[in-house]
Amino acid sequence: MFYMVVLVGHFDLSTLRKSGWIFNVATDHVPWWQIYTYFDFSKTSWHALLQTMPTQFALLFFNILHPPLNVPALTVTLDQDVDTNHELVSHGYSNILAGLAGTPPNYLVYCNTVIFYRVGGGKRLAGFLLVVATAVVLWLGTAPIAYLRERLAPRPVIIGY
Repeated sequence: MFYMVVLVGHFDLSTLRKSGWIFNVATDHVPWWQIYTYFDFSKTSWHALLQTMPTQFALLFFNILHPPLNVPALTVTLDQDVDTNHELVSHGYSNILAGLAGTPPNYLVYCNTVIFYRVGGGKRLAGFLLVVATAVVLWLGTAPIAYLRERLAPRPVIIGY
C-alpha cells in the first residue's frame, strides 16, 4: 500500500529516504538494538491498545490453534514421529521470550518446517546452527544487503570513447 501511495502521489524516493520514510540500506548503519530505544510507555495510547484487543485475541486464538493442527500434519508428511507435546511447550517458551523481548510471536510455518526437516534439520546441531546464523544476521544488520546491492546493481553503460 505504501508504494502504491508513493506511485499515485508521484513522491520522490530520495526525498522519502532523507525524511526517514524509507530506510537507506546503503548508508544507514544503526545497531540492531536501536529499536528498543524507541519504547516509551508514557507515550503509549492505552485506549488504542484496548480498542485492538478483539483483534489481538483473535490472533492469539489462531496462534494457539495452529500447532495442534500442523504438528500432526508434519508427522504424516515427514513420515516420522514429531512430539506434539514438545512442540507445544517449545512454542510456549519461545512466545513468552518473544513477548518479553518485544518481538513478534513464534509461528510454525508448515512448508518451512517440512523443508527444514527434509534437509536434516531435526537434529540439535541443526537447531543450534540456525540460532547462530540468525544471531550473525542480527549483528551484521543491513551491511550484507548494502554490499550485494553495490556489487549487483546495474552499472551505467557509457557509449563512446
